Amino acid sequence: MAKGIELVKINEERAKEVFQILDDFWRAKRGVFSDVVLPQDAWPTPNIWQTGFKDDRDKANWLFYVALPMRGGVVSEVPFRLWWNLKIKRPELFDPNSASDFEAREIEKFLRNAIIENFKGDASKLKSMRENGQPFGFGVSEHSKSWVHNSGILKKFWDGNILNVFSGVGDFEEAFARIDYKQVQVGRKKGIMGMRRKIFSLLTIWLQEKGLIPVFPTPIPFDFHAQKISWATEMIEETTCIRRFSSVNGKYPKYLEGKDCIIVTESFMDVLAVWSQKFMQKNGFSHLVINPALWILGRRLCKKNFQNKTWKDATIYIGDKLKKNPHLWPKNYKNPCDFCPLEHLCNWSIPSGPYYNKWTLLVRGSRRVSPPSQKLPFPGWKEQYPFNSK
Repeated sequence: MAKGIELVKINEERAKEVFQILDDFWRAKRGVFSDVVLPQDAWPTPNIWQTGFKDDRDKANWLFYVALPMRGGVVSEVPFRLWWNLKIKRPELFDPNSASDFEAREIEKFLRNAIIENFKGDASKLKSMRENGQPFGFGVSEHSKSWVHNSGILKKFWDGNILNVFSGVGDFEEAFARIDYKQVQVGRKKGIMGMRRKIFSLLTIWLQEKGLIPVFPTPIPFDFHAQKISWATEMIEETTCIRRFSSVNGKYPKYLEGKDCIIVTESFMDVLAVWSQKFMQKNGFSHLVINPALWILGRRLCKKNFQNKTWKDATIYIGDKLKKNPHLWPKNYKNPCDFCPLEHLCNWSIPSGPYYNKWTLLVRGSRRVSPPSQKLPFPGWKEQYPFNSK
């Protein structure tokens, strides 16, 4: 039982099964993991990574700025692509010593121009940006202010170098405490805005992957994909975050009536993260393997499962209707579960709509069911479920 503000009971025997399968498949690059290029390895390309930066400080600061928008419904490739194009034009924005001298409104102008250039063929994205400044998961105005603030913090306390945050630390929590915005540090009035434990663990993993800091035990960044798989495979047995919902005051849709839902709070994610670090260290698993494996499965296969879809602004869950109405299955449905190494351990449908749309909820929609006609694995499945699918 991991303890914190929230209580979460983990079935560690099931967790060992899940992690061991992911470890075996990832290391062998089997199946769905055979052709993966992670976003941090695509922008910039490996060749440019070796030749396109001044030094390790420049590389690390680049990853720091890219990590900050990795929240909400953002598609991970987008900040990498946008920020890299911006870095080519305005490299000073990625040096804390110079970026801290800009006004937030100037940063916002640069970001908006980069977004317009990137999405110039996508009218809906541009319309979203013009109306509310949120074309891909966060407010541009908000992010511009934090860009200036965070650059100033790195300049003032860390000599403009995110690597200095990790200097002399013995573990992840010691490094995180140095920049935790919620903690009052000795001699430091403010920490890094927008970088909670999930984002900081993601940044730490990137820095370790690139050989910029030593590899030490680090939590899994428990994003939606990791949370979903943990509950669908019943690694998560109990948590005080679970509620059996009734629609109250119109805040939640009527279709939640009677369903088990996890209200995803920061403390819930933190408890899972702290547990994961201790569990992996105890059982010999690497966060450099388990983290990307969970993310790839969730994004590449789970989101393609028809039973995880929702209708009408995520208020109606398709999985609830399939058992009684098998005609709802799409014709010639190609089942992504056929290619999932965890398929035999996965018991529940958990749609993304209630998490990303409005409520940050994990909804256990229904028991996972199989399509009415099972088929042999079909040719061209990698084309059907490409890694870069959004």
